[in-house]
Amino acid sequence: MGTSDIAPPGMRSMFTELANTWSDISQFVIDSKFLNAPFVAGIFGAIPGALFGAWAGARAARKIAERTKLKVELSEELKNTNKAIVIAFSICNKLIGLKGQHVHRLKEEFDAAKLALEEAVRRGGRFEFIADLRTLTPDSFPVRALENLVFEKVSVGGRPLAMVSTLVSSVEGLQLVLTSRNDLVEKFKQSQRTSGKGVEKLYFGLPDESGHVDETYPDLVAALSSITDDCIYFSKTLGEDLGRHGKRMRERFITKFGEVPPRVSEANFEKSEKRGLLPPVENYTDWETGFMEIAPGPTRWQRLYRYLHGVLGLSKD
Repeated sequence: MGTSDIAPPGMRSMFTELANTWSDISQFVIDSKFLNAPFVAGIFGAIPGALFGAWAGARAARKIAERTKLKVELSEELKNTNKAIVIAFSICNKLIGLKGQHVHRLKEEFDAAKLALEEAVRRGGRFEFIADLRTLTPDSFPVRALENLVFEKVSVGGRPLAMVSTLVSSVEGLQLVLTSRNDLVEKFKQSQRTSGKGVEKLYFGLPDESGHVDETYPDLVAALSSITDDCIYFSKTLGEDLGRHGKRMRERFITKFGEVPPRVSEANFEKSEKRGLLPPVENYTDWETGFMEIAPGPTRWQRLYRYLHGVLGLSKD
C-alpha cells in the first residue's frame, strides 16, 4: 500500500503539485544551462577557495599559538632548572664549608683521642686530652624551597625527585644532630662547673663506676660526620642531575627555535675534592646504579633520515 493510498485527497493533490513544480524547475535549469552562468560559477568556485583559506589560516594560527606556548614553557623550564641548580649547589657549598671548618676536624680529633685513650688503657699509662666543647650553630638551608621548585616547576623524574626528598630529610636530620650535640655540650660544661670532675666517661662513652655506658656523644659525633657527607653528596649530585636535564632542554630550545637561550648553571668542586671534603662515591653505590636514565627517542626528522638511508642504501658519512 503506497503513501498516496492512505493520504487524504487534499494531501494527495498537494504532493502532486509539489512534484510538478520540482519537475518544472529541473527542466528550466537544464534548458537554460543555469549552472553554467558566470555568476553561478563564480559563487561555487569561490566557496572552496574561501573554505580552504579559512582552514589554512586557522591551522597556521593554531601552529603559531602552539609554537609560542612551547617557547614560553621551555624558557620557564630552563629558568626554573637554573634556579634549582643554583640552590642545590649553594646548599652543597655551605655544607662543604661546615665540614671543612668544623665537622672534619671534630671527627678526626675525636677518633685520634679515643685511639690514644685505648692505647693508654692497654699500657696502663696516664691519658690527658682536651675535650672539644665548642657549640656548632645549625645553619639554615633552603631545602624546602628547592623541593617545591623541583617537584612543581621542573619536569624531571626518577633519581632527582627521590634525591631532593632524601636531601630534605638528611638536612633536617643534620640540624637535629647539631642541636642535640650542642645541648649535650652545655651539660658537659655545667657538670664541670658544678662538680669540677672531668667528662671523659660521657665524652668517650666509657663505663662509669656502676658499669653503665652512655655512648650518646660518640654516636652524635659519628652521626654528624656521616650525615654531613650524605647532605654533600645528595646536594651535589642533585645539582649535576638537574644540569644534565637543563642541557637537554637547552638543546631542544635551540633545535626548535634556532635561538640561543641562557647557559645552564654549573659548579666546580675540584678544590673541595683535593682537600678531601667530598664523600667517596663508592659509599653511595645504590644511588649511582639504582636509577637507569632512559635516553630520549629519535625525533621525527631523525627517523626520516634513518629511513631514507635504509631505503636508498646511502652512506652515513
